[in-house]
Amino acid sequence: MKLSIFTIILFLGITFNSTTEKKTSLINPFKTIMDGLSNRAKDLLDRATNNGLILETNASEQVLNIISNTQQAYEKELKATSHVINSKEQQIISSITSILDQIQNHTIENVSAKITKVALMIPYVGNNPQLTTWTGNIITPNSENIKISFKGVFKYASNLDYEPSVKIGTNVYKPSEKTESYLSYEIPKTNLIFSQKKVNYSTIILNVPYKDGFWRTKNYAEYKIKLILLPIYSGKFELFISTYVDEISSKQKSCDLSWAGHEDLTKYCYPDPGYIIDVSTINRVLTGERGGGFGHDHFDLGNDFTKPEVNIGYRIKSNSDDSFVSYRITYSMFKIIQVPIDKSFGEETFKWGDSKTYTITDDKATWKAVYTQFDNRKSAFTTSSENNPYIRIKQIANQITVSFAPFD
Repeated sequence: MKLSIFTIILFLGITFNSTTEKKTSLINPFKTIMDGLSNRAKDLLDRATNNGLILETNASEQVLNIISNTQQAYEKELKATSHVINSKEQQIISSITSILDQIQNHTIENVSAKITKVALMIPYVGNNPQLTTWTGNIITPNSENIKISFKGVFKYASNLDYEPSVKIGTNVYKPSEKTESYLSYEIPKTNLIFSQKKVNYSTIILNVPYKDGFWRTKNYAEYKIKLILLPIYSGKFELFISTYVDEISSKQKSCDLSWAGHEDLTKYCYPDPGYIIDVSTINRVLTGERGGGFGHDHFDLGNDFTKPEVNIGYRIKSNSDDSFVSYRITYSMFKIIQVPIDKSFGEETFKWGDSKTYTITDDKATWKAVYTQFDNRKSAFTTSSENNPYIRIKQIANQITVSFAPFD
């Protein structure tokens, strides 16, 4: 069966393109690495969104934007069949990797500053807009004013024909502030839907017109950004102060002592380790006696209670060879123990954005906190370093401050 020339050419073209794509992927490490970083950021974003991790969601999306800016700025290098990664590109790769590590490990404090730093490393491409970071997209149901701000390069923002806009659903909004490096928008809360006990999401689209190409035609850059809507109910918070009170622990003990023949000794009874004998409770009872000398040849030479934390002692003396006498000593022992007690400041409900400072008056006290979040999951805190997406706890000297999201 003969193949047409067109079929052969088509087959060769497909084979060549497939081979070229594989070769490019293998030979151009810059493209391979950037594609890998993009996939990792998307995976972290999906997981954070599904689990309601608001800070990780926001950071993952901003990293994806930085990766997109890098891919746009280095489009020529990424399309090359081979490419040697230079020092600046390596710095961008390392910085993005470090931020993704932090997001994955949920140690994302100060990530915003790092994202901004990476964004400033990326070169601008012609007249193209470039979005670097944004704030204000974590929104509370008790917010009176919703202001979302964007930083980046918006070269034509001051031109009314090229004014950037944002869109939620079918509603379009003009900027309340605009410069070549900053845009802000005030969004009515009525367009957003908040749930009682879960994080909701909406999408805002930033549309930035610009002059493109040799003929300076009007083009548009579009950025889709998640609005993170905190639930109506924030949950409950309770702070406990743990301290100690002194309590007396007591127990009973008995001790048998005996003397025979011509013994002239002090014999001892001992408390348990850590205990002290209460000398006021000592009782001595005769339990045995025999021998001709008893009654007139035995001499009670006294006792020694001077160190009841060590022992108590009795000294008996006999002058008869066949004498024997025994006593049972009973007594109470006690020791002071420190018993931990927890004092609660009371379980409280806060609004998003609230903060409160508690003062610890006992210098020896420690603290712990329990946050029962809106979905009834509990988080316990014993140090300021422990993280939660919705609250932060900081200790300065004897003051404990709890703050509720948002934190930007």
